Parts: sequence; structure tokens; C-alpha cells
Amino acid sequence: QVTEALLVLKWGGNLTKLGREQAAELGKNFRESYPGESTGFLRLHNSYRHDLKIYSSDEGRVQMTAASFTKPFLDLEGDLTPILVSLVSRDSEAHSMLDQSGINVGKELMEGVKMHLKEIMARDEDIRSDSQIGEAAPSMSTAIVHAIKAIQNPVRRLKELHRSIAHLCGEIEAHMVKQASFLGTKTAQDAGDMIELHDGETLSIMLTRWKKLQKDLYNKKKETFDISKIPDVYDCAKYDAIHNQKNLGLSSLPDLYDTARVLTEFIAPSEYGMTRKQKLDIGVTICKNLMTKIITDLQSVLPKKEQVESDDDEPALKLNREYMDSLASKEIKTRLYFTSESHIHSILNVIRYCHHTNNDAGDSGGRR
Repeated sequence: QVTEALLVLKWGGNLTKLGREQAAELGKNFRESYPGESTGFLRLHNSYRHDLKIYSSDEGRVQMTAASFTKPFLDLEGDLTPILVSLVSRDSEAHSMLDQSGINVGKELMEGVKMHLKEIMARDEDIRSDSQIGEAAPSMSTAIVHAIKAIQNPVRRLKELHRSIAHLCGEIEAHMVKQASFLGTKTAQDAGDMIELHDGETLSIMLTRWKKLQKDLYNKKKETFDISKIPDVYDCAKYDAIHNQKNLGLSSLPDLYDTARVLTEFIAPSEYGMTRKQKLDIGVTICKNLMTKIITDLQSVLPKKEQVESDDDEPALKLNREYMDSLASKEIKTRLYFTSESHIHSILNVIRYCHHTNNDAGDSGGRR
């Protein structure tokens, strides 16, 4: 008989006020930098000559990002919800391109990469030599090479992060004790429940959040670190630095943030492949439908005279400068896609490595 059950609820979170403002600023900049004058773009959109489609994944905060972007992009007024409902597509086509289906298919490939990544991060030695760096960052991506050099000793850096979290928890607890005396509450917990932070979170909940990360990051029995939690630590540190640090003045938060950032800059992109072939294979698996749609859209708008032959006798596409300069007078298409970080990593890897030979994986080469 079942005597106990564990229910795990995954929630994507809300888009913060700052996130809405950033999306709106991007939408405004996108409109103003569109080929031709921004007023011309708005006149074009108000006619039937602008074929605009906006796609979003199912995640709530991604959808609100799309709506926040679209409002200034089209110079609209009113609430975001009507804009989301009327202008942002969340149909089966959007789902196949932007949601989790591709990620689920690519899990097997990613699990093998994560095992190798764990081995790298379990090293208690300085990674300095060219051979060590080449093993940790075989794609030789400049950003990833810089990140592993900044980490130096992976285990030492992970221990440093864990200590910083412990210090932060201690600071929060001390602040709760101090406030209990000031507020006259019976316990520090009561004081923490009364102190409200950004977006309705209390100081007690903030402490619970960080204690859970401290526990999840390091397994005392096995004496191992769970590196999959590091991006979560970075997200929380960045969130508190932006929204709560001004009121709390936590002295350990800046160092915690810096350490988490350095580790995340190596771990997050490496999860989507360490070699060029892995990055390409995982990227194609996750965003194949999205890439196919983008290529189809490009082919549908480019004039046939601009399809020229490349050096290797494969068709290549080039945009005519005069065609670009006269967009305001033509019927044009605009396609905007809003999705998760996993798709962004994947599509960048496909674009970056699709024309690389696969020598680093022992393949005979070739193009995709």
C-alpha cells in the first residue's frame, strides 16, 4: 500500500517588472531600427502589405515577454492580455517549434554530455595547460575557454560557492533576529514573515529558498556537488542583487553572485554540447522545426535572381541592397519567435557550427 507520495510542481515563474520594461525597450528599439523610418513601418503595418506573425512557447513568462515586446513594437495602447490573445500565436505550429518536444528528444544526447561535464567539474586541480583547456572546452569557443580559465580549480570554486551560500543564509538569519528585537515579535521566524521584499516575497521565504539551494547543491553523504543547480543559484543571486540588495545590504551576496556567474558561464552553454559535433547534433534535435520554418520563410521572400551559386556548387542566398533599402514600399514578411533559453543556445550552436567539419569527433568531415 502507498503510505507516502511526493508531488513535484514545476512553475516557470512570473515575468518581473524589470523584465517587462526590458522587453518593451527592445520592442521600441526594434521598431525604430527597422529598415526605413519607424513611422513608415507603422504605416506599412496598418496596411495589408505587412505580413506579421508572432509566435510564443506555452510558458507564461515567455508569452508575457512577447506581449510586452509587441506593444511598443506596434505602438499599441492598453493592457498586455488583449495583445497576447489577439497577436501572439500559441497554436500547434508554435508548440512544435518552441516548446519542450525537441528538448525531450535530445535528452539522451544531453545526458552523455552532462556526465562528461560532471567529470570536468569534479577535478580538484588548476586547469591551465592547453591540453587541460582543450579537454574542458573542446569546441574552443572563446567564451567557454575564458570561462574555464576564470574557474581555474573546479572543486575549489564549487566549495567557495557553497560557503558563500552558507554565509548568506547566516546573514539573513541574523537580520531576522535583529528585526525580531526591533519589531517586538516572539521569534525571528515571525519577524521574517512580517518583512516583505520584492513582489510579495517575505524574508522567511527568501531564507527558505537559499537553504534549499544550499542543501541541493552539495550532498554531504556522497561528498559530491550537483552542478545542475548552479544556474539556479546564479538566477537567485542575480534576482536578489537586482531587487533585494538595496534594502538588505547583504555583504556576502556580491561574491556569491560573481562565483555563480563564472561557473554558469561555463556550465550552461556546455550542457548543450562540449564538442562542435555535440553542439550541432543537440542543436538540430532541439530546434529542427524552428530552423526549418525560418529557412522556408527566407526562401519565400528572397527574389530568385538573388539565389547565386557558392564556391562548392551549393545554392546560396544573398540579399540585394536595393531590395533591403526599399522594404517600406514592398509587401514584406516579419516573423518573431519567443522561446526558452534552451532553444536560444541550440539555434546559436546550429548557426555557428553548421558549416564546420566534424574532425573533432573523428568524423570524415562534410557539411550540413
